[in-house]
Amino acid sequence: MVARPTTDRAGPLRHFVAEKIERAELTGEVFERDPGFDIHAHARKAFGAFQNDSEFGEVIWKFKPDAAPHARTFLFHPAQILEEQSDGSLIVRFWASGHMEMCWHLYMWGDKVEVVAPEALRRMVETHQRSDFPSLP
Repeated sequence: MVARPTTDRAGPLRHFVAEKIERAELTGEVFERDPGFDIHAHARKAFGAFQNDSEFGEVIWKFKPDAAPHARTFLFHPAQILEEQSDGSLIVRFWASGHMEMCWHLYMWGDKVEVVAPEALRRMVETHQRSDFPSLP
């Protein structure tokens, strides 16, 4: 769910995961949806549920040849571009924010994926890329 507090109409949008909402109640207050807001365009800027405008940028991941067939079957992002490499590896490119969610996702790929960009995400995952347990693929 994406919302902006009625008390701060110029402030940043807030994101809520529905499963974390414990209760709701009717308040009698009403709101008008911003006619200029496009939820689909907004959602394309994120890897998952959350966004951070300061993180938004090009994301490039390189999957090793033995992980490439499995990675090819994933939809990491609706606007992703897949680039087959001559060595059998696969490069995945897209523009998004949400480094923490990307980090959580990349953990399951172990050392089978390299973060080429952004540098901040590369630093987040580099100490968590393990080869000592069975991961994807």
